[in-house]
Amino acid sequence: MLEQGDEIILNLKIDARYYPGELPLATFVLKGREPDHEVLIIGHGQEQGANDNASGSAVIMESLRALNSLIASGRLPRPKRSIRGLITNECYGTYGFAEAHPEIIKRTIAALNVDSVGQKQAKCRALLHVHLNPHANIHYSDTLLIHLLETVLKKADPYFAFKVSGFALIDNGISDPSYGVPSVAAGTPELHWHTTADTMENVDAAVLKNVTIVCAAFLYGIADGGEDFARHLAALVAGRHMHMMADFLANGIDRLYRSEETARAAILSSLRNGLAYRAERAEAELLSTRELVPDALLVSHGEWLEELRDLVRETARVQGEHLSRQARLLSLEEGLSLDDSPTESISEELVRADSIAPVRNFRGTPSFDSLPPNERKALSSPRWNSLFHVACFWADGRRSLAEVARLASLEMSSRPEPVVRFFELMAAHGLVTFKSIK
Repeated sequence: MLEQGDEIILNLKIDARYYPGELPLATFVLKGREPDHEVLIIGHGQEQGANDNASGSAVIMESLRALNSLIASGRLPRPKRSIRGLITNECYGTYGFAEAHPEIIKRTIAALNVDSVGQKQAKCRALLHVHLNPHANIHYSDTLLIHLLETVLKKADPYFAFKVSGFALIDNGISDPSYGVPSVAAGTPELHWHTTADTMENVDAAVLKNVTIVCAAFLYGIADGGEDFARHLAALVAGRHMHMMADFLANGIDRLYRSEETARAAILSSLRNGLAYRAERAEAELLSTRELVPDALLVSHGEWLEELRDLVRETARVQGEHLSRQARLLSLEEGLSLDDSPTESISEELVRADSIAPVRNFRGTPSFDSLPPNERKALSSPRWNSLFHVACFWADGRRSLAEVARLASLEMSSRPEPVVRFFELMAAHGLVTFKSIK
């Protein structure tokens, strides 16, 4: 019937329910010299596809096996920090592990999440997606993974393709600041994703090898990294963020030239806010490198960071001036004047949200699973809404709802008002509590 072009509609009734249970997970540790701290590589194993996610599970095991072999043979010294592999159940298995083993989560300084990383890219019409840490918990691990992909992997395979995106939920939900484990992720939805065609014939052994090398380097670098490694990372962090600011400037100038004169002042204000936000996040990522540095060397490392922070701030300042100059020149060419110091309009929702601070009654990304079925049925699930996820991560109980919405919108290049409405919805269902602030 399908071959003849007929439309087939199936009505299914699924007998399912929520109930307490157990999810079996596998974890294994390569002990460090000082095992008070760990680096984690994580991926889910309870999915049947060869790429999703047997490939990720294989990379986890092979990364630790290879490192252990190199250490046992004396070719690598045992790292300072331990390295843990965790094969979990996707998303909620990770949260369950975190809740069951808070002592492990507490000593984990960084994580790498691998999900569907072995496909034949051309055949599967796919490229590797790198999902960065949420900005509320920005971390040098973002820059380290990108650097290794650009150097180590692209050197081995110049045609390997990847793109960098913001936070999206996989097994990286523990990057929520309430858990505190920065978790950069690499994964690829592809042509055969979530189908029975996700088989070994679509997996590339060379890609698996190269991704494993990158993952092993990532893990060992952080596990054994000290002050020299932290200085190197900090320089890479500053360089990456200044490059992103240059891209932001180029796109901003393009927006100015394509804009109507009446919209130009508001666009300029938005671009200035975007530059300031990017400079703040760059500084936060720079500061994250301090965790690798012994206490005795923190002062000298701080001086190095201050030089890099000054460089980032100066870059943002110069680019802001350039944007203003371009806007004024455009207006002069049109014989018009430009109000160079406007403020973006503030909606009534944001005014209302400025007097309350949301306090979450849950950790991790939001869902409505805890609500009674009759309440949950009428609601649209936020399970895969990255804007709402990062907004929850910004909600620390001290920031106003307006500030949470502003930060989330800057992070995800979105409007802030949907965040306000979502938090009001969560409050109506008891998932968040609002407290008044001055």
